[in-house]
Amino acid sequence: MKLLRVKRKSVAVLAAFGLAVAVQASTAPSASATTCGTFHSSSLFDGFYSYDVGSVEGLSANIRTETANICTFAPTLPNDSYTFTFVGNQTGGYAQIGYNQDSSHGPTYYYEANVDGTSGNRVGGYWHSGIGAGTTHRYWVQWTTYLCPGGCFALNIDTTRVAQTSWDPYATWTNPTSTPWIIQATSETKYAETGVSGHSTGGVATVWDSLSGQRFSDNTYVSVPCSMPSVTNEPVWGLNYASNAGCGTWSTYSLPGS
Repeated sequence: MKLLRVKRKSVAVLAAFGLAVAVQASTAPSASATTCGTFHSSSLFDGFYSYDVGSVEGLSANIRTETANICTFAPTLPNDSYTFTFVGNQTGGYAQIGYNQDSSHGPTYYYEANVDGTSGNRVGGYWHSGIGAGTTHRYWVQWTTYLCPGGCFALNIDTTRVAQTSWDPYATWTNPTSTPWIIQATSETKYAETGVSGHSTGGVATVWDSLSGQRFSDNTYVSVPCSMPSVTNEPVWGLNYASNAGCGTWSTYSLPGS
């Protein structure tokens, strides 16, 4: 199974709002002693996704921020651990909001979008200066016409619009009522040895709750159907309550040694 696309560091910055933009945390975390192994260009995931929740145009979740171990001596970049909510089309376009960690900084708010999946159209960046481990925030992709006449994706954290796309998915993508858009609530890495955020011991798993989709008919957020498939690409990662199928509360984490 392949979820989505190759992800790399952004090369441009979206229209951004709020406080500081594109600022990384200044304090580097302790890296895992594990040496990086195979680079997975199509990425590894832990969480829930769906290709067929019809008429959903946005996605929201509350996520408790936790740290990740980052492997060393990566032969290919990027070597990051991402955690996010995501909306995409079936041909490579997407918009996402969440947080990111690599060997140079701890968890930091991060957003990214791409109208069509081509590398030249990838935009995004960091916002603010870092996130305290153990804090919970709402990360939500929203379709809206507010402050973007004609429509756009707004990328929001709690009550702040961090960024917005310069394009309207309804003008550039197939309508989700005819071809459902992809929704995803996952952590992602390129190396199995770089863990997803959260850990199985010490009560510091990454906890998710209140996953909801923005409904096409009236733009409100409602609970997603309790039928989302789960994905855990690596045996050194975990997903508690996979049977919830995207509903209620669940957690993602790395096992000891990852």
